[in-house]
Amino acid sequence: GMVSALRKGPPPQLGFMWGLDEPNYWTAAERRGIDQMHIWVLQNGWESSGYAIMFRTFQEKIKNMGNAGRNGGEYYTPRPLIKTIVKVIDPQIGETVYDGAVGSAGFLVEAFDYMRNIKKLSTEDIETLQKNTFYGKEKKGLAYILGIMNMILHGIESPNIIHKNTLEENILEIQESQRVDVVLANPPF
Repeated sequence: GMVSALRKGPPPQLGFMWGLDEPNYWTAAERRGIDQMHIWVLQNGWESSGYAIMFRTFQEKIKNMGNAGRNGGEYYTPRPLIKTIVKVIDPQIGETVYDGAVGSAGFLVEAFDYMRNIKKLSTEDIETLQKNTFYGKEKKGLAYILGIMNMILHGIESPNIIHKNTLEENILEIQESQRVDVVLANPPF
């Protein structure tokens, strides 16, 4: 049945989460949530009409987590604030954009939406936006999942998000090739 299909692996769109199942990587609750999401995708198909419903539900859940004063506030920055910051910074196609405290990836998603609407995009522009523009790091497992899911649901097919604590890095060891053009973030508080 469905559980045996899950054990064979997820749909390709969810493979980014499946390989992270070393012992103790996810809490039992996180693993159950991931399994439930895999089941939903296997039952409904990623491209089904349920896709839009899942997208809206996901966005609303993140928003409610942030508004409820619970731990979701650390993953969610209000969208009007993000939109304003992105508009002021004005990232351009060809620049790299980084968030060292990704959370739900709101800054990266908003930058993607902003940049793809700057002008009519060429095939090269689209590929640059998809693969070589957005980067980030996130320490917490749940936030890491939320951020990647949010990016995929907004159309970023190859999220470049690393599960790592940015604050543990020695900035003096960052190589020139690792530098970015734009930093958009709401650091941990």
